[in-house]
Amino acid sequence: MDWSDILKAAAAFFLVLTGLALSYMLLRLANTLNRTSETLDQVTDQVVPMLAKVNTSLEQVNVQLEKVDQMTTSAADAVDAADRSVRAVVGAVSPPLAKVAGLAATVENAFGSFKTRRRRRGPPPPPDDLAPPAGPPAA
Repeated sequence: MDWSDILKAAAAFFLVLTGLALSYMLLRLANTLNRTSETLDQVTDQVVPMLAKVNTSLEQVNVQLEKVDQMTTSAADAVDAADRSVRAVVGAVSPPLAKVAGLAATVENAFGSFKTRRRRRGPPPPPDDLAPPAGPPAA
């Protein structure tokens, strides 16, 4: 037996070991892929009903959001109507109130002027029926 036969035997042994190792790894990989497939099937079985529930919930949320949108639109319309009403009332009441305020200021100025003139002239003379008698009192 020479060195070439020993090398051929070693190469054959190495190839057999490599084949066995690859076979073992491929079997393990097949087992792992099988478990992964089963896990995916279980996840799919659980997720599909959950997605149906989520879809139902989203539909209900959308219905509620539409109701909220209607309510906010209605509230905004009511606020606009109230604003228009207040502006109309203010527009109708302001000019007469301004005239009344002007009249009150005029009357106040007139009374002030009247009081000032009266103070300058002095008190008015008493009426005749309240005047003291001119002669001695009668007994």
